[in-house]
Amino acid sequence: MNYIIVIVIGFITGAFINVYSQNDKFETALFKKIHEYFYRKIHYLVVEIGMPALLLYVYLVTRSIGDFVKYGLLLAILSSATVVDIKYKSISNKLIIFALSIGILITVLSLKSSIIKDSLLTLVITIVGLAIIYFASRGGIGLGDVKLVASISLFLGLSGVVSIFCVSVILSGITSLILLLFRVLKRKATIPFSPFLLASFIILVSYL
Repeated sequence: MNYIIVIVIGFITGAFINVYSQNDKFETALFKKIHEYFYRKIHYLVVEIGMPALLLYVYLVTRSIGDFVKYGLLLAILSSATVVDIKYKSISNKLIIFALSIGILITVLSLKSSIIKDSLLTLVITIVGLAIIYFASRGGIGLGDVKLVASISLFLGLSGVVSIFCVSVILSGITSLILLLFRVLKRKATIPFSPFLLASFIILVSYL
């Protein structure tokens, strides 16, 4: 029964992500728009099928309901960022604010001062570290990616966000190299970073 509930939630989440990728304004007309985007393009179908599968995977590898809720929300955030980043090569500030709000809410609801302090310290360290990387790389990593990684640090803790970021850099580097070798990508062209954050999260979620 739990599996069915998780799958249904995954389908609903996928529908919202598909709508969000067309219009990031959550308005009253949102529900009317859902049917308009079902199966219109192949990536809509991928999201609709992929979200239930990924959410079920997160459910199977997490150790508690609390972890499932936290990482399930993070999966939805990273999936939304991935779809939008691939399509528009940018990440909405509204999504960043949403991620930060949910991360702060989860931290506060823990009702443990040590967790709250650690989360805030992680956020500060992540922002400072990413700012250094951003300026040192002269825009090698996008500002939207910096804000996204900083926001998800509240879900992951310092070791988790560092691990996911490092794996993402490795995956994106390998992918860029392959695309350059096959001349699919021009030398000065950029590729979205969010998909690699999502991939890294899926790979490492069972170890977080």
